[in-house]
Amino acid sequence: MASIAASAFAADYTRWVGDANAEQKDFVVRDAKRSRDIPVRVYLPTATTQPAAVVLFSHGLGGIAAGSAYLGEHWAARGYVVVYVQHPGSDDSVWKGKPIAERMSALRDAANAENFRFAPRRHRRGPESA
Repeated sequence: MASIAASAFAADYTRWVGDANAEQKDFVVRDAKRSRDIPVRVYLPTATTQPAAVVLFSHGLGGIAAGSAYLGEHWAARGYVVVYVQHPGSDDSVWKGKPIAERMSALRDAANAENFRFAPRRHRRGPESA
C-alpha cells in the first residue's frame, strides 16, 4: 500500500531541471543580549514578485546556514522564500578545529540534554509548571 502511494506521489512530482531561479542573500543579525552574531541566508524566488510562503530551514547539529544550498535553491526556484538560520553553539563551531578523533565526542557533548534545559519552569509543560 505504501509503495502505491509513494509511486503516485512520484508520478505527480515535477523534477526541477535547469538553472536555479533563486537569488541568495546573506545577512548577519546581532544578538546583543548574548553578544553574538547570527548568520542568516535567504533564498528568494526570482520568477515572481508576489507574496510567497516561507520555508524555515534548520541545519541541525554541527551544520551551518550555508549548508544544503541545493535545497534552498530548489525550493526558491519553485516559488518559496527560504530562510536558513545558523545556531551558534550547535553549529560547526562544535567540531571545527578539533582533532578528528575528538569530533564525534564534541558533537555528543553538544547534543547532551543538559544543554537544552534553559526554559524557565513557568514555560515548561507538565505537573511541575502549575
